[in-house]
Amino acid sequence: MEQTDIQACISSAKARREAVLGLKETVRLVASGSAELVILASDVNSAEYKSLVTAISKEAKTALINVDSKEILGTWCGLSKIDEEGEVVKARPCGCVGLKSIPNNDAGNKVKAFIQTNQA
Repeated sequence: MEQTDIQACISSAKARREAVLGLKETVRLVASGSAELVILASDVNSAEYKSLVTAISKEAKTALINVDSKEILGTWCGLSKIDEEGEVVKARPCGCVGLKSIPNNDAGNKVKAFIQTNQA
């Protein structure tokens, strides 16, 4: 699985309005049992932030994927400004994203296969 697969899943879920951004909304989604996948940035400032998302994901048996940077995650979620050349001008960070469902496309199937091998 590559980072482009995760990015494709996030953009597809956002287009279908099945993605929530941020700690509060993601925790609410996972606690209600509606989340299929949670993506967490590894470089969030607070240790409590990480432990809360990790614990509630384990408790609800929701898949959790860690990514390197909250700026990268924010860019994948469409929170950054991009100029004419396609370069990121202003990156907005995003600590975590919750997906209600993983799309049934090539990228989604790769992410599902990654989850099956790493969460077992």
